[in-house]
Amino acid sequence: MAKEITIRIDERSKFGQIVLQMIKMGVSEEKGIQLISAPNKTTIESIENINSKKELTKTENHSDLMNKLNT
Repeated sequence: MAKEITIRIDERSKFGQIVLQMIKMGVSEEKGIQLISAPNKTTIESIENINSKKELTKTENHSDLMNKLNT
């Protein structure tokens, strides 16, 4: 039985880089490890809002966009 886990690794840290290299070296379906890239909850909600055209902000131009983002 496969178990799925989520690990957050800081790629900027030396230890994080080492862990990522070790994982990448050991990943293969024959070895029973598979990396899955999945969006987080916030990203999924944002995509759903875009698809349903909810919570969209209309802007006239770049300046208008920046003003609305900063308020």
